[in-house]
Amino acid sequence: TGSVVRPASFSTAARAAARRALEIARQAEGDAPKLQAARHLSSVARATRDRKAYADATEAVLEVTPRDFHAWKNLAELRAASGGSAEKVYQDLLALYPGDADAHSLYARHIGLTKGYLNAVRYYEQIVEESAEPARMLSYLVSYQQAYRMAPHANRTLARMETEFPDDPWTQLEQAKKQSTDGYSKAAIEALKDVVAGYEISEAYEVLAR
Repeated sequence: TGSVVRPASFSTAARAAARRALEIARQAEGDAPKLQAARHLSSVARATRDRKAYADATEAVLEVTPRDFHAWKNLAELRAASGGSAEKVYQDLLALYPGDADAHSLYARHIGLTKGYLNAVRYYEQIVEESAEPARMLSYLVSYQQAYRMAPHANRTLARMETEFPDDPWTQLEQAKKQSTDGYSKAAIEALKDVVAGYEISEAYEVLAR
């Protein structure tokens, strides 16, 4: 009779095999083998509920695709859940991309979760003053305020954008989104088409596709 493999033993063996595959892939040429092996380890880790293996796999993914901000968010959450520091993960991200609006917005949302809405807004406003793309950061702030159902705050931020950056595409994007929210769908679609036609703003494509 053959031996029966217990689930725990199987999980351990599967993780060990996936880790070994990643080690081998690190020695291969190009990024594709490492990315594939890292994603496989990630899948095994999630299936076996191994947070450490999942975090290690996410770090390996970020070695290949460092601008994967969703992976950065996952890594921060995994480190925090395992007794580590989410703050350190975000500081590593900001050190890698010190002037990146998306990186700062991700960190601002982390501040909101850990220190509250008002502290997140203060951070957004601080970065607006320092950023090379202030209208973009204000657009992200509008989205954050709307996510917290702070419509009056979002409207004030949009009014600021219209005053300080009236011709900026990020202002046009937020104006179109507000028109859509207020029920002016036809006008919003036309405005979004103008933004899409003139600028490479992925958020405009996403809103237009809804």
